Amino acid sequence: MTTNESKKPEENVDYEKLLETWRSRATAPLDMEPLNKWLTEALLRKVSVAVALRAARTALGWSQQEFAEKLGISKITIARIETVEGAAKAELLMHALALFRDAGVTVDLLNDQEITLHIRHEGLAQAAMRLQNEEMRRADRKKGKDARKE
Repeated sequence: MTTNESKKPEENVDYEKLLETWRSRATAPLDMEPLNKWLTEALLRKVSVAVALRAARTALGWSQQEFAEKLGISKITIARIETVEGAAKAELLMHALALFRDAGVTVDLLNDQEITLHIRHEGLAQAAMRLQNEEMRRADRKKGKDARKE
């Protein structure tokens, strides 16, 4: 048996049910063996990138649309990457990491066991400014009489 064959998921395991069980028992110990078989290295890498991009983007208060415009791509591409429906190409990933770094957020994806985000003062300042800006809020979240439909 080759290495690749040993990593294929078992045919008779219902992984959706397994994940649902895991979510419902979040505090109980979980048998990771079936999940480890299901989470191939390639899928785990895609999930890591998706989580890291989304976490860094939201830490800065950027919408998917804003992030897409900064990268020069479509919002749909961002949504697909963040939901693991597509994969980020290396060039796009490097551009995104540079944007985050310049905005005050450093993302470390090199460790296979964890994703690390470091948010520097300028990143926190940018987030604070955006959180306090009424104009940047969704219409249903704006304060005041004009924003509420009665």
